[in-house]
Amino acid sequence: MVYPQHRSLQETLIQVEDDIEGCFPRPKTIDISVNSREYGPTAGIKPLREAVANLYNEMHRKGKPSQYTWENVAIVPGGRAGLIRIAAVLNNAYVGFFIPDYTGELSLACSTSLAR
Repeated sequence: MVYPQHRSLQETLIQVEDDIEGCFPRPKTIDISVNSREYGPTAGIKPLREAVANLYNEMHRKGKPSQYTWENVAIVPGGRAGLIRIAAVLNNAYVGFFIPDYTGELSLACSTSLAR
């Protein structure tokens, strides 16, 4: 039985073959360099962190004496890195992770010799 709330995004997308009136032209290709396929640095990218701090100050702290700086912003390359950063701030913390890393790999492991 398929439950509608458990469908993947791919199954629920509406396929549109034609251009949508009033919309920008649909891109035909997206060029992505090899370097752009990697995770960002663990410490984040300083200009991005500065931009996020400035945006937050502009939207939520305008006119307030305390303003955020890039040092108040953490942008991490993934969930595990984020959890480890939070745990480090809390001091002594035990952090455990599921193996396999990504739960989607579990079905692959169960259907191959990895699970045996």
